[in-house]
Amino acid sequence: MTGGVTGGLRMHHYTPAGQQVFAKNYLRPMDDAVLRRHAASFLELETFRVESAFGSWLEAQKKHFADGGVSDRTYSKR
Repeated sequence: MTGGVTGGLRMHHYTPAGQQVFAKNYLRPMDDAVLRRHAASFLELETFRVESAFGSWLEAQKKHFADGGVSDRTYSKR
């Protein structure tokens, strides 16, 4: 379901007001202005977009989270 209440709520997440709610609850906001207002609550760190690092979410899924992917190898017994 992408419309109605759920669609509106999902879209609200990306508004400055929605990002403000995230920040007040200690979830790192994506909005730079909101992040600056709450800078004391979040460590400075270098972030990246999945698309810039892996090409796409599908490629990241295949490489890191599919059966036998990086995640499986990281947590497997040696």
